[in-house]
Amino acid sequence: PIRDVLDFCEDTKDISEDPWFVIRAAMWAPMGSYNFLDYLLLSAPTVGEGMSQAFRLIHLIDTRMIMEFEDKPGAPVLVKLQGVQGGAVDSMEAEGIVTGCFRRASLCTNEQMTPEHVYFRAQACGDARELESIYGAPVTFEAPFDGVLFSRELWEMPNTFNDPLMFNFMNQVVQRVAGPSTGLIQQVERTIEQGL
Repeated sequence: PIRDVLDFCEDTKDISEDPWFVIRAAMWAPMGSYNFLDYLLLSAPTVGEGMSQAFRLIHLIDTRMIMEFEDKPGAPVLVKLQGVQGGAVDSMEAEGIVTGCFRRASLCTNEQMTPEHVYFRAQACGDARELESIYGAPVTFEAPFDGVLFSRELWEMPNTFNDPLMFNFMNQVVQRVAGPSTGLIQQVERTIEQGL
């Protein structure tokens, strides 16, 4: 359960006395740690398309949160992590997911993709300059949301690992899992999946 993971992270953060432990752990987590989401992201034609599809399924990690994209043609793309009701998510979860989002985008472009800006709702619990060196971008704390701002150029950058066949297959699964249920069979399948 997610609460056990958060308790473990809190304990480890206290023992290590590293205020940025969760962020470092998210940077170290290898591709594949988030299973389906990572492979969906990896196989996409562009980083932005992979992120857009993968984070439609953020509820597989935690049903209490969603990712929103402010994506206007020609403008930078703002990826925001929100609670389902529009509120904040746990600060450690936000640190882990925002960093995981940044890290995976970076891996898909052979470390060429750095964000324009990183935002956290929480107060800084350590030296923010250390985080700025990790992200390669300014970090704002006590922001109105948790999220990452990517330039349009980097958002549209081709994915180094693009695999059209795999992406097509993964996309079909996304439609099934995230798309609206229309028929009785789909509704029953979705109810069983949620029950399991």
